[in-house]
Amino acid sequence: MDGNANNGNTGLSSRQPRTSSISNEGANLLSSQQAASDGASNRNSPNANVNNSGNSDMSRITLLLNKVFVLIAVLLRIGLTPLQYLIAALFPTRDTDGSSPRAADAAARAFASNFQLTYLPPAPPVPGGIQNNGEAIVASLFSEMGYAKCVAEARRSTKLLLVYLHSPYHRDSTTFCRRVLTHPTVINYLIASNGRLMLWGGSIHTGDGLAVSTMLGVSSYPCVALLSCESTRDASSSTSNNSSNTMELLLKLEYGSSMSRTYSSSEFLTRIGATVEAYQSILDTFTARRVAREQEAHLRREQDDEYLQALEIDRLREEGVAREREEVARLEQERVAEEESIGRKKRERLEAAQRDLNEEPTNPAGTCRIRFTLPTGAKVDRRFYATDTIRAVESFLLLHFENSAKNKIENFGITTNYPKRTFDFVNDAQLTVQEAGLMPQAVIMIQDLDA
Repeated sequence: MDGNANNGNTGLSSRQPRTSSISNEGANLLSSQQAASDGASNRNSPNANVNNSGNSDMSRITLLLNKVFVLIAVLLRIGLTPLQYLIAALFPTRDTDGSSPRAADAAARAFASNFQLTYLPPAPPVPGGIQNNGEAIVASLFSEMGYAKCVAEARRSTKLLLVYLHSPYHRDSTTFCRRVLTHPTVINYLIASNGRLMLWGGSIHTGDGLAVSTMLGVSSYPCVALLSCESTRDASSSTSNNSSNTMELLLKLEYGSSMSRTYSSSEFLTRIGATVEAYQSILDTFTARRVAREQEAHLRREQDDEYLQALEIDRLREEGVAREREEVARLEQERVAEEESIGRKKRERLEAAQRDLNEEPTNPAGTCRIRFTLPTGAKVDRRFYATDTIRAVESFLLLHFENSAKNKIENFGITTNYPKRTFDFVNDAQLTVQEAGLMPQAVIMIQDLDA
């Protein structure tokens, strides 16, 4: 048994070293894996450093390029500024440049003036009585308003707009102007057609002329176009609601390579006249509509004016009635206030009279007997003390007239005949009857000062 035990112990001992070896192998494996991972990380770290270094270099390059571009822009601005001023000095901006209404009007005036100086020199009268010179012809031919204003005026007056686009440097412009536009028959026709046509001319070297040329799609010069400033598509309609304010190109004559260069004034008049006559009925329709609209607007204005006048009359009447009411109310208030003031003064006067008047003395000694003769002839007797004043006499009369049903006198005066004397209730108020010479008896006449 011992032997077996030993063998068992021996077997156990033999197994323990094997387990230890396995553990050592596992630890060695883990160490090798750790070393591999450390090696991998060591191999990857140079790549990361390379990437970071590359990004930093690209940022510096981008920043440097931005600075270079900014520097180039500044240098270009500094270098081109003198050139800009030089160009402005050599080619200054004209009043006719641009598309503003002021520039358009300036261009139209400049074209009319230049046309007159260039193509309408002074000349003797021609058949028909129309002179081929002077500002009157230019004013009759070309409008001095811009194109937009001419369109609005043609639309307002129901006229066709004849547009002439002039190219100063074109080889055919001078010939066309001398042979066609300034021909006496053409001038006579254009002036005679002033009620149906408006003529606008412009150079394509101005902003307004270039814009019109682009709008009409002109490809060769000189060019004449006839425009209707109101749409003719709904001209046959009996109502004006279908009409629009759009323009319609009726005729366009481009005297270039595609047309004959004979420049016949008769051909020009034939085509222009035929087109105008063809659209005359439409123009008459537009004119009738315009006249109807103007009459309707005039009638509406008259009705509005009459309505406003009626409102104004009613307002003035109401204001007058209100003022009269206010005046009546004011007068009534003043009357009431005056009556109240008179009544208050009367009450105060009567109260003062009651205070100033003593009882009538019963003993005749030291008294004065006064007989008052009223305007009606009635007589009133009363005795006063010798020391009573003229104010007391006045107070007696006030109370007597207030209490009397027949003889009421508001404003009165007193006089004596022997001697002749008139007493003043203001200056003689403190005078006693004895000082007044009324002792022992007297006759006083009462005067109604309001009679």
